[in-house]
Amino acid sequence: MSTPEIPFNPATASTVRTTFNKVADALDEQARSRSAAATTIMEEFRGPYATVYEENTTHVPGDINKLSHAMREVGYLMDQAIEAYEEAKADAERNAFQQFGDAIATALGFGEEPEVPAAPTLPAVASPSTAPKNTPGGPAGNESTVSGIPSQIRDGVQKLKGLDQDLENYPGEMTDALDAYATDCSWAPVDAGDIPTQLKNWLDANSTEGEWLGKIADEFEAITGDPNALATVPYSAMEASVGSASSLARAAIDIQSPTIRGSESSAGYIGDPVNAATGNFIEPETDLAFTGACSTLALTRMYNALNSEAGVFGTGWSSPLDMRLILSSEKATWVKEDGQHLIFPRCGEGWERAELHALWLTRENTADLPVSLPTDAAQVLVVRDNTGAWWAFSSTGDWLAHSVGAGDVLTVNRDERGQVVALQHARGRCIGIEYAAGRVAYAQSNDGTRMEYLYDREGRLTGARSPLGPRVYDYNEQGLISAVIAADGTVEVENFYDALGRVRSQNYPHGVTRRYSYLAGGVTLVTNEDGSHANSWVSDAKGRLVGMIDAHQRRQTMAYDTFNNRVSVTERDGAMTVRAYTKRGLLAREVSPEGADTTYEY
Repeated sequence: MSTPEIPFNPATASTVRTTFNKVADALDEQARSRSAAATTIMEEFRGPYATVYEENTTHVPGDINKLSHAMREVGYLMDQAIEAYEEAKADAERNAFQQFGDAIATALGFGEEPEVPAAPTLPAVASPSTAPKNTPGGPAGNESTVSGIPSQIRDGVQKLKGLDQDLENYPGEMTDALDAYATDCSWAPVDAGDIPTQLKNWLDANSTEGEWLGKIADEFEAITGDPNALATVPYSAMEASVGSASSLARAAIDIQSPTIRGSESSAGYIGDPVNAATGNFIEPETDLAFTGACSTLALTRMYNALNSEAGVFGTGWSSPLDMRLILSSEKATWVKEDGQHLIFPRCGEGWERAELHALWLTRENTADLPVSLPTDAAQVLVVRDNTGAWWAFSSTGDWLAHSVGAGDVLTVNRDERGQVVALQHARGRCIGIEYAAGRVAYAQSNDGTRMEYLYDREGRLTGARSPLGPRVYDYNEQGLISAVIAADGTVEVENFYDALGRVRSQNYPHGVTRRYSYLAGGVTLVTNEDGSHANSWVSDAKGRLVGMIDAHQRRQTMAYDTFNNRVSVTERDGAMTVRAYTKRGLLAREVSPEGADTTYEY
C-alpha cells in the first residue's frame, strides 16, 4: 500500500501554538504590574513630560490586548491546521484498500502516484503595527515647570525594565517557531504577519521611554542632591537637556487589515450582522443625517467586535470623527469611518491604487479643490473614487473635507487639541460635537436635534440618547457588546462569542437562535439551535464571499475582479449573470441569465 506523504509535521505546528500562547499569557499577566509601575512614576510627576507619559500609558492596555489577541489567533490557526492534517490522514487510511490497488497498478506501470490531499485555506493573521498619534509641536500642555521625585520615577522605570526583560527573548522564539513551521509544514502555509517584529518594536519603545524618564530623574536629583526630595525645574531647562516633551509621545499598536473590519461590499454578512469570513459582529448606527443636497453631512458610528482600538466613542467604535490617513515609508493606510483599513502601497513619490478597491491617493494643490479647506498648506492628500467622490487630508493624515458632487461638500473644523468639533456643509447645515474626557458627550445638528452619549467607568459606550429615547449597549466579560436594546425596550440581538471574539451564536427578538461554526477552507456554517436549516458561507483568503450553500445543498457562487467587483454570479438554479468592468472599475457590460446584453458608456 502507498499513501501520499503530507508535508506537515503536527509537532512543529504544536510548538508554534505553544510558543505564541505562552507569550500571549506572559503579556496578559503583566498588565496589572505595568499599571502599578506607571502609577508609581506618576505619583508626584507633573508638567509637560508627565502629561506625555500619562498619555503614553493609556496605550499600554490596548497594546497588550492587541498583541496577545494576534498571538492567540496564530495558536488557533495551528489548531485548525493540525485538525485538517488529522482529517486528511484519516481519509488516506480509510482509502487504504483503494490505495493498495493503485500501488499495484503503479508498480506494473499503470495508474498515477497518489495525490497529496488538498490543504486547508488558513486566513492571514492581522499584523499589529504602529499608528502615529497627533501631538502638539511645542510643550505637551501649557505647564511651564516640571516636577517629580527621582526615586519614585526610577523605581517605576526599574520595575518596567524587569517586565520587559522577561519578554526580550520571545520575539526570537516566535520567529524560530515560524521558520520551522515554514520548513516542516508547507502543506498548510500560514501568514502570521510580523507579530515577532512588532513585539520587539514595542519593547524597544519601552526601553526608549525608560531612558528619557531616567534622564529626567537624574536632572531632578542634580537640582536637589536628594533622590527622595521633590524637585521643580523650568520646562525650558529640562527641554534643553532631555528634548521636547511632544517628541516623546508613543505610538499605539493598531491592527491593520483590509478585511477584518467595517462593511466591505464583497464580504458576506449573516444575521445581525456578522462577517462570514471573520466572525466580526458589526453594529452600524446613524445618529444625525440630512437628505437631498446635504446628504453628505451625517454623523454615523460603526461597532466592530474585532476592533480593540478606542475611538472617540470608546473601544470598538469607529466614526467619521476617527477617520484619518496613516502614512509610512511603505504605504498609506486609510482608516475609514466604519473602521475598515484600506492600503495604498508606495510607488515612488506617490502611491498605487488601493488594494482591491477603485480608490486613488494623490497630492493635489489646495487651491484646485472646489472648497475652502481648513489648512494653510499649499498641497493636501486626496483620495478619489471612480464616481467623483473625494476625501481630503492634511500632510499628516488629518481629515479635512469630503464631497460626492458639485455643491455637496462638507469641511471639518477642529479645536486646538485636534478634536473634530464641527462638520460644516457648504449649504449652511452643520453638526456640532462636544467632548468630555476625550469621548464624544453630545452632538447637535443646526436644526436642534441633539444626541447624548453615555459611558461606563471603563469608557465604553453604553447608550446613545436621541429624541426617541436611548439605545443601550450591554457588554460581556470580554468587553464585547452582548446585547443591543432599542429605544422601545426591544432587545434587537444578543451575542455570544468564542475566545477569539468571533460570534458563536445570536438570539433574535422573535425567539430564534442561530449558531456559527468556523471551519477550514474559509467555510462558516450557520444553523438553528437544533442544527436545522444549515447554511454554509464560503469566503476566499481576501474575505470575499465566493459561495453560499443552502439547507437543500443548492449552491450559489460568485467571482471577483481586482476591484472587488462581482464579475459573475451563478444562482442556485444555474442561472448566470456575467459582468465586465473598465480599467477604472466601472461597469461596462452585463449579460443577464435571459441573455440580455447591456453595455454602459461614461
